[in-house]
Amino acid sequence: MLFEGRESGGDWRAVGAPSPIWTAVATPGAWWLRTEESLHRTGDRGASFAACALPAPSNGPVVLGPARPWVAAGDRIVTREGDAWVTLWVLPAGRGDERIADLRLAGDEIFAATNRRRIYRGRAGQRQLEDYSQGLPPPLADGGGSETPTMSMIDDWQLAFTGGLYLRRPGDPAWAPLLEPTAPPELAGVAASQSADWVRSPWDEGVWIGTDGMALLECGPRRPLRRRWRPPEIGLHMAKGLTAGASTVILSLRRATGALSGVAVRQGGAVEPIALPEIPA
Repeated sequence: MLFEGRESGGDWRAVGAPSPIWTAVATPGAWWLRTEESLHRTGDRGASFAACALPAPSNGPVVLGPARPWVAAGDRIVTREGDAWVTLWVLPAGRGDERIADLRLAGDEIFAATNRRRIYRGRAGQRQLEDYSQGLPPPLADGGGSETPTMSMIDDWQLAFTGGLYLRRPGDPAWAPLLEPTAPPELAGVAASQSADWVRSPWDEGVWIGTDGMALLECGPRRPLRRRWRPPEIGLHMAKGLTAGASTVILSLRRATGALSGVAVRQGGAVEPIALPEIPA
């Protein structure tokens, strides 16, 4: 189910949309929804949707590139140009059943995390993704399960979590464990959290909002780690997504029952629950 609301608060409304939705992105003029086999676009706030079948089914994400959405489709990242899908980047050959499961933009480059515990880097004008996993735990073999690293990028700090928290900066030859005793002073709070899921707040570049999967966290360059909020029922909620808007950071949550909810963090640190309308069974 898709819900629409305003960053300033107020009621949320349910929007009839194709399902199941794997991920969604929005601009003031259009929304894009990703289902397993198609990318759907609406320019009228959900009154109608146009669908384009993807070149390969998967549950990979959609991110907003410089001019249009970029979509993870199996072993490649594609975009729509006219009536055709165009491949921007592709995993190196011979990777078996490895699939792209998460994307992060960094300027005109992209970082892709896969289900085999790998991270790849895509450079502008270079079609093949390059391995960017140096220093991380060994990759999972085909049939050896699935594990996707969590990634975030704040300024030049690149964070990844896969069995532990890792740090990398441009020019570094490899990822290195990010531990409290050896962490750069700017990242003391992040190291204490042992989480790689962070965004910069839209109201202060020195305030970072993050999650460890359940609680809502705050820190920043040389700012101590603080827990801003945690669910009243510990163990019954799991973080589904952390998004920074123009004025608000939203943490979406999934209850053990499958129901969705969330909280919004506003300027000054006020945390407000998001009450989504009940959907009849």
